[in-house]
Amino acid sequence: MINRVLSVSCILATGAYAATIHVPNDQPTIQAGIDAAVAGDVVQVEAGTYAEKLNFNGKAIEVRGAGRDLSVLNPSTASSGKARVVTFNSQEGRKSVLYGFKLTGGDARMGGGIFCDGSAPKITRCTITGNTAAWAGAGINCSFASPMIVKCTIADNDAGWAGGGINCSYASPVIEKCTIKDNLAFDDGGGIRCYNSGPRITNCIIANNAADRGGGGGMYCWDSSQPEVSNCTISANSADYGGGLCCYSSTPKIINCTIADNLARDLGGGLCSFDSDVRVKLVNCILWGDVPDEISVHKSRVDLNYSDVQGGYPGEGNIAEEPCFRSIGVYDYVLGQLSPGLNVGIGEEDGINWERWCDQLPDYCFQYSQLPDMGAYGGPGNVGWLP
Repeated sequence: MINRVLSVSCILATGAYAATIHVPNDQPTIQAGIDAAVAGDVVQVEAGTYAEKLNFNGKAIEVRGAGRDLSVLNPSTASSGKARVVTFNSQEGRKSVLYGFKLTGGDARMGGGIFCDGSAPKITRCTITGNTAAWAGAGINCSFASPMIVKCTIADNDAGWAGGGINCSYASPVIEKCTIKDNLAFDDGGGIRCYNSGPRITNCIIANNAADRGGGGGMYCWDSSQPEVSNCTISANSADYGGGLCCYSSTPKIINCTIADNLARDLGGGLCSFDSDVRVKLVNCILWGDVPDEISVHKSRVDLNYSDVQGGYPGEGNIAEEPCFRSIGVYDYVLGQLSPGLNVGIGEEDGINWERWCDQLPDYCFQYSQLPDMGAYGGPGNVGWLP
């Protein structure tokens, strides 16, 4: 039975009640639940594995799973064979929400896990893993789209060309508090690939991704891309060039990021930049332990300030001192109490009331400060990573 939930605002706006449609109790499949839903409804999916491919068909509804390890979408188990898992291609907006699923077994030319075209849905608390794309965006493909992707894990996806984890073409996604790891692209952008795009990537871990025969193991930006990357760790990625990041004819802004332990088989272990017309900007960053070098610049310009770079790099406020990394819980590359990167960044105060965290982080109590630190866990608004 479909339960109608009273909503005063909904009644005033539409004259109707919001409904919760339960799958499989009210509808036998998730797609049937979507087809039966109207704007404002919730399709609530019980735990289990569903051999389905979904299309929101432009509906402003929430499709909610029982949890990313409990509700599994896997179209590869269906008799129909290969298919992408979820499609948003009918001008969906932020009120089109996918929440709490594992998406796996998807296979398509682009967007094996999720395909966003001309849409801006919200995707949150999902695991997108084990998907393939013959061309690009094995995990998620964004074309002329601006989805919000929050608290998702995008892992172990494989693209035949570019963007093993996420591919952006003329897109501006918002990617927050995500883990993008262990993805593979045959050519460029093992973790993320941007073409003429401006994603905003915040508080993410981009790790152990690989561009097999190209650039940007962690992230590849080209053709006038303008990404803004803040409070992220980009680590242990690999590529022929630009193990952590590769920028070609693009102007990224990289703020309070840690780029560490990446590998380039040719040049630019941490960062590689090409093209005489572009300027890459970094501030409050740490580049350390990348092989064979931290930064490689070719007919380009990298403006790097208030950062810690192994081997040194010219710029205001830069240092070249061991950052003294440590781990707290699941977070690596946190600065230890003797790190020279503490309280020496530039910009707004970091906004943390350190006294509040003394019980959990006693090592920091002797010198807590509102000044921004270098690296991924410093800078304004960084309280989100704390335990």
